[in-house]
Formats: sequence, C-alpha cells, structure tokens
Amino acid sequence: MKVDYHDKIIALINDGNIETAKMYVGKVMHENYVYHARKAFKKYIKSVSLSTSVSYYDYVEGDKLLFGDSYSIFRLNSDEIVDEKYIRRINVRKYDRPRVENRLEVLKAALDKSLVSVSSINRDNVSECFDSEEKLILFMEYYKQYLYYLRMFLGENIKYYVGTNGAYFIAKSDMGEALVLNRKKSV
Repeated sequence: MKVDYHDKIIALINDGNIETAKMYVGKVMHENYVYHARKAFKKYIKSVSLSTSVSYYDYVEGDKLLFGDSYSIFRLNSDEIVDEKYIRRINVRKYDRPRVENRLEVLKAALDKSLVSVSSINRDNVSECFDSEEKLILFMEYYKQYLYYLRMFLGENIKYYVGTNGAYFIAKSDMGEALVLNRKKSV
C-alpha cells in the first residue's frame, strides 16, 4: 500500500502534532536523499563520461566515504548511499590505502588554500578567478558535468568556494564536501 505523504503530514498538523510532522518530513526527505544519491552514486561510479579515468571509492575516518575520479574527490559523512552488492557486481575497485589517503590529503590541502566564497557557480560569481575568457568558458562548461553529482551527493544547502587561480572549486554541505579540479584544456 502506497503512503500518501501529503495526507499524513496534513493529518499530523491538524491533530496538533507539529513536532511529529517535522520529524516525519525530515525522515521522508532523508529517505528521498538516500534513494536518489544511491542511484547517482551507481551512475557516477561506472561513468566514463566525466573523465577517462577509472572511478574509485573507499572508506576513510571510520564510515566516511571517499570516492572520485581523476578530476574529482567526494567525501561524504556517511556511507549509506553505497550499494555493496551493486559495487561487487560491476567490480569497482577500492584503492590501496596510501593512494586513498593521498586523495584525502589533496582535498584537505585544497580546503586550506586561498578560496573565494561564492553563492553559486555561475559566470558572474567566478569570473574574477580567471585571467582569461577562454579559461572561464572552459571552467563553466566543465562544471556543468559535475553539477548533477554535487547536488545529488551534497544535498541542497551547498556552499561553493573557488580557488583564486580558478584551478579548482570546492563544494561543502552538511552531507560532506567535494573538490573538482578544472581541466587545463578541452577534451
């Protein structure tokens, strides 16, 4: 039997159970995030459209999930989007520990660098980080490839930071963080 979320929320509010309604909405929103992020993770981990490199994943700092490709690193605060059965079926590899730790260090080092905070990644907000129109155009085109994944993995309230040389940008939310390196030339 399919639950009509709308009706349940309205009934809770009408009965004066505002706190229960808030908890219920939060639970439904989280379940929705996990469902869509899991689908996106499957697509990302087997995708060759983002780069020619092989995707990888592993666990760091307990149950935090680190994954990426040659141009991106994602670190999520939870591993709930991983479908281990699917991962085994498509034979995605976990990297050896030194390489994963190196990728984590790259992310941490980028977080410590000089960054420009922007409300969103759009032409007007990031243009000051580039010394040429060509670099800006390349960055904006390339960024679009990762936009879907950033939203799927990091949720709605994402804060963006661009490296002052335009070589990368960082996205952070309560769900985790991501580093996307810019390509030097078009593919």
